[in-house]
This record gives sequence, C-alpha cells and structure tokens, in this order.
Amino acid sequence: MNTYLLFASLAAVLVSIRGQGAGLSPFLANSDLVQREIDCVLDRGQCDEIGTFLKSVLPEVVGRNCASCTPEQAATARSITEFVRTTRPDAYNEIQARYG
Repeated sequence: MNTYLLFASLAAVLVSIRGQGAGLSPFLANSDLVQREIDCVLDRGQCDEIGTFLKSVLPEVVGRNCASCTPEQAATARSITEFVRTTRPDAYNEIQARYG
C-alpha cells in the first residue's frame, strides 16, 4: 500500500509542476526521466525538482496514508504504480521494501 502512496505523491507533483494538459504519458514514455526519479527516491542519484519535492513529502504522504489525496491523484497513482510494477519490477520491489 505504501508504494501506492509514493506514486500518489509523484502524480501530485507531476500535475503541479508539469501542468495537467499533457497528462502522464510523456513522463512515463521518457525512460531516462522515470529512472532518474526512481534513483532519487531510492537515494541512488541526484534529485531534480520533482525528486526533491517527492522526498520532502513522502513521510507525510506515507505517514498519513495519503489523507489529502484527491480521487484524481489516486487514479493517477494506480496507473503509475501499475506501470512501474510491470515495466520495472526490481525498482518497484525496492521502493516497496524501502517505503512499505
């Protein structure tokens, strides 16, 4: 469940930083960007604006079980979680172990 919350926060960050117009498809299609954010969250690489924000809100999001997530954020988080689970299972498992 906490991995779901991680990606809920990612969805919220992407919407707030990138705007809602393009959706998440361009982000998910950019393999380098996805890997960079995963590396940041797992403390394996440098963080950009998205990663830095993610790391700052993760304790609150996970600790409070995403109490402030909107239905839209929850739906987006499910999409991202499924994407990472199916395309990057090792990263998914590491994130689950670290934040779960």
